[in-house]
Amino acid sequence: MKYKRNEPFRYEFGIPVKGVFFISRMNGKTIASSEGEAQVLDISPSGLRMQCDLNIPSNQLVEISMKIIIGSREIPLIGNIMWQKKVYPSYHYGVALISDAFEEQIIFALKEFQKNHRLLSSQD
Repeated sequence: MKYKRNEPFRYEFGIPVKGVFFISRMNGKTIASSEGEAQVLDISPSGLRMQCDLNIPSNQLVEISMKIIIGSREIPLIGNIMWQKKVYPSYHYGVALISDAFEEQIIFALKEFQKNHRLLSSQD
Protein backbone atom coordinates (compact mmCIF):
# COMPACT_ATOMS: atom_id res chain seq x y z
CA MET A 1 0.00 0.00 0.00
CA LYS A 2 1.40 3.37 -0.98
CA TYR A 3 0.88 6.26 1.42
CA LYS A 4 1.74 9.90 0.86
CA ARG A 5 2.16 12.26 3.82
CA ASN A 6 0.84 15.81 3.56
CA GLU A 7 1.32 17.19 7.05
CA PRO A 8 2.76 20.62 7.84
CA PHE A 9 5.67 19.29 9.91
CA ARG A 10 7.21 16.09 11.21
CA TYR A 11 9.38 16.04 14.34
CA GLU A 12 12.22 13.51 14.25
CA PHE A 13 13.46 12.44 17.67
CA GLY A 14 17.23 12.16 18.05
CA ILE A 15 16.68 9.39 20.57
CA PRO A 16 13.49 7.40 19.88
CA VAL A 17 10.59 7.82 22.30
CA LYS A 18 9.45 4.62 24.00
CA GLY A 19 5.86 3.52 23.83
CA VAL A 20 3.58 0.56 24.33
CA PHE A 21 0.77 -0.52 22.05
CA PHE A 22 -1.76 -3.24 21.41
CA ILE A 23 -3.89 -4.14 18.42
CA SER A 24 -7.40 -2.92 19.19
CA ARG A 25 -9.16 -3.73 15.89
CA MET A 26 -8.38 -5.90 12.91
CA ASN A 27 -10.48 -5.73 9.75
CA GLY A 28 -13.19 -3.87 11.67
CA LYS A 29 -13.45 -6.44 14.48
CA THR A 30 -12.58 -5.47 18.03
CA ILE A 31 -9.77 -7.49 19.56
CA ALA A 32 -7.36 -6.98 22.41
CA SER A 33 -3.91 -8.32 21.71
CA SER A 34 -1.18 -8.45 24.30
CA GLU A 35 0.92 -5.32 24.74
CA GLY A 36 4.04 -4.77 22.69
CA GLU A 37 6.89 -2.29 22.98
CA ALA A 38 7.66 0.25 20.28
CA GLN A 39 9.95 3.18 19.67
CA VAL A 40 8.57 6.29 18.00
CA LEU A 41 11.12 7.57 15.49
CA ASP A 42 9.20 10.63 14.32
CA ILE A 43 5.78 12.18 14.79
CA SER A 44 3.46 14.77 13.28
CA PRO A 45 0.00 15.92 14.37
CA SER A 46 -1.54 13.38 12.00
CA GLY A 47 0.74 10.35 12.29
CA LEU A 48 3.95 8.72 13.40
CA ARG A 49 6.64 6.27 12.39
CA MET A 50 7.40 3.57 14.90
CA GLN A 51 9.83 0.67 15.15
CA CYS A 52 9.17 -2.64 16.86
CA ASP A 53 10.29 -6.25 16.74
CA LEU A 54 6.81 -7.61 15.94
CA ASN A 55 5.69 -8.48 12.42
CA ILE A 56 2.20 -6.96 12.39
CA PRO A 57 0.07 -8.01 9.40
CA SER A 58 0.24 -5.19 6.85
CA ASN A 59 -2.19 -6.73 4.37
CA GLN A 60 -5.13 -6.15 6.73
CA LEU A 61 -6.75 -3.08 8.29
CA VAL A 62 -5.02 -2.90 11.69
CA GLU A 63 -5.88 -0.33 14.34
CA ILE A 64 -3.53 0.10 17.28
CA SER A 65 -3.96 1.82 20.62
CA MET A 66 -0.75 3.30 21.92
CA LYS A 67 0.70 5.28 24.81
CA ILE A 68 3.86 7.33 24.42
CA ILE A 69 5.66 9.72 26.71
CA ILE A 70 6.98 12.96 25.23
CA GLY A 71 8.89 14.85 27.89
CA SER A 72 6.67 14.72 30.96
CA ARG A 73 3.41 14.02 29.11
CA GLU A 74 1.84 10.63 28.54
CA ILE A 75 -0.19 10.74 25.34
CA PRO A 76 -2.73 8.06 24.40
CA LEU A 77 -3.06 7.58 20.64
CA ILE A 78 -5.18 5.49 18.27
CA GLY A 79 -4.20 4.96 14.66
CA ASN A 80 -4.23 2.70 11.64
CA ILE A 81 -1.11 1.02 10.30
CA MET A 82 -0.64 2.33 6.76
CA TRP A 83 2.63 0.70 5.76
CA GLN A 84 5.32 -1.68 6.96
CA LYS A 85 9.02 -1.86 6.10
CA LYS A 86 11.45 -4.54 7.24
CA VAL A 87 14.55 -2.89 8.74
CA TYR A 88 16.61 -5.81 9.98
CA PRO A 89 16.18 -7.06 12.65
CA SER A 90 12.96 -5.11 13.31
CA TYR A 91 10.11 -3.42 11.42
CA HIS A 92 9.13 0.19 10.78
CA TYR A 93 5.44 1.12 10.59
CA GLY A 94 3.65 4.23 9.41
CA VAL A 95 0.66 4.98 11.62
CA ALA A 96 -2.08 7.45 10.63
CA LEU A 97 -3.86 8.81 13.68
CA ILE A 98 -7.62 8.48 13.39
CA SER A 99 -8.71 11.49 15.43
CA ASP A 100 -7.95 15.19 15.14
CA ALA A 101 -8.21 15.34 18.95
CA PHE A 102 -4.62 14.05 19.19
CA GLU A 103 -3.19 16.95 17.16
CA GLU A 104 -3.35 19.55 19.92
CA GLN A 105 -1.89 17.16 22.52
CA ILE A 106 1.02 16.27 20.23
CA ILE A 107 1.80 19.88 19.31
CA PHE A 108 1.70 21.02 22.95
CA ALA A 109 3.88 18.10 24.11
CA LEU A 110 6.43 18.70 21.33
CA LYS A 111 6.66 22.42 22.13
CA GLU A 112 7.27 21.61 25.80
CA PHE A 113 9.75 18.86 24.90
CA GLN A 114 11.72 21.13 22.56
CA LYS A 115 11.77 23.98 25.09
CA ASN A 116 13.08 21.68 27.84
CA HIS A 117 15.57 20.09 25.43
CA ARG A 118 16.99 23.53 24.54
CA LEU A 119 17.30 24.44 28.21
CA LEU A 120 19.22 21.25 28.96
CA SER A 121 21.48 21.76 25.93
CA SER A 122 22.35 25.33 26.93
CA GLN A 123 23.45 24.15 30.40
CA ASP A 124 26.13 21.86 28.96
